[in-house]
Amino acid sequence: MAMAKNKIRDWLEVRIGLDELVKSHLTEYRVPKHINVFNTLGSVALAGYLVQVISGIFLLIYYIPHSEHAFRSVQDIMTKVPYGWLFRQIHVAGSNLMITAVTLHMVTIFLMGNYKRPRELTWIGGSLMLVITFLFGLSGYLLPWTQLSYWATTVVTSLPTAFPVIGDFITRLLRGGDYVTGAANVSTAMGWGKKAAKQIDLQLTGRVGRQGDPADCQFILSLRDDLMRYGKKKNICRLRMKTRDRRNQPISLPAASRLR
Repeated sequence: MAMAKNKIRDWLEVRIGLDELVKSHLTEYRVPKHINVFNTLGSVALAGYLVQVISGIFLLIYYIPHSEHAFRSVQDIMTKVPYGWLFRQIHVAGSNLMITAVTLHMVTIFLMGNYKRPRELTWIGGSLMLVITFLFGLSGYLLPWTQLSYWATTVVTSLPTAFPVIGDFITRLLRGGDYVTGAANVSTAMGWGKKAAKQIDLQLTGRVGRQGDPADCQFILSLRDDLMRYGKKKNICRLRMKTRDRRNQPISLPAASRLR
């Protein structure tokens, strides 16, 4: 066994200079005197990336990448899969940690002037990685298919339209089309009429379905039944009275039953 290890070590030493590499970067590396906590942000970003990879692999086992099943699969991860809630919360916290660390790292490098010669290519590579990190965060935010994630993605992907000439092209590129499609938002999933759905969305935007609470879905089902039973105009008025004081509060199951 020891002989096999020595052969592998000698093979690597001849080709990449392993001993010299270890000495220059680990065992005999001298830390500069002016080093501070901001010089560790690159390592923090790397740790955040590893956390995302590991937790993402576990979530990928149970997540269903389909517009009709994504939301339910996320709910199953949170409620049925053993320790699924823990891995999802780790993944959420890890994404925030990674984006914050990468952003602070780039700002620190800029303020310290470490992007200057001969590190120009390192700076360009880091800038590209920053953009990729933001894109990963944006695309991952949409995966649960909640109202909040759908509309947040719609708003963010609309920002490039402010740029002339190429703005619309960038928006279509980010969305994969003219609109963020595939999301099973409440209105289209239940097959309401366009006019009624538009007015209901105006009343419920920012509250119902924001956290993907099943109670919210039950509340919306009751509103749909009202529309079908009594007609659109009358129940839009009822809807306004129901949601006037509850736009920023999640509705529990008992509250949803009282509102019927």
